[in-house]
Amino acid sequence: TDTSIPGPEADGPRAEAGEDASMKVSNGFAKTKKFLCPASIRSKDSARLPTTLPDELDRATCYYLLAMQKAMGGDFGFNMGYTVGGKLLLPTNSGREQYVLAGDAPSNSRPRRASGNHAGRGQNMVFEDGHVQFLRELPNTSALDDPFHNRDGWVASGVDRNDAVLGASEDAPIPVRLISNE
Repeated sequence: TDTSIPGPEADGPRAEAGEDASMKVSNGFAKTKKFLCPASIRSKDSARLPTTLPDELDRATCYYLLAMQKAMGGDFGFNMGYTVGGKLLLPTNSGREQYVLAGDAPSNSRPRRASGNHAGRGQNMVFEDGHVQFLRELPNTSALDDPFHNRDGWVASGVDRNDAVLGASEDAPIPVRLISNE
């Protein structure tokens, strides 16, 4: 049986971390279409932030696609998978207690990309074994590594199956795409 966890694709309109929220909603794994932390200032604006469904992403273009990708994950961060041999792979549920699957979204305006939720005092993280923990400091010994950067220091997919990286909704798992002349 397939034990992979939903996540972003390597390219195309579904190549953002927030695709995880979209897949959870479309497959009936989430009871809500809004992924907002109650401690977030964005929760007051919840009527305008529903999760975009995969077929809506596939039809969207230009500005509308970018706006959907930015909003679909709400203020949660999602695991962006890992790369082996240039191929993006999704994590599989192995029940690891130190592997982060989701949590408060990282912020590009705070040191070490710490979440802006909870007044910057820390972030909730959901681990693969199902437990949730509030981490005040990043990196933290409860997680194998920095949950907002891969081991090479990039905001991108992990470098191996044990390198968990959470991206904000619009973060791409493969941020640089090389174009061949061939």
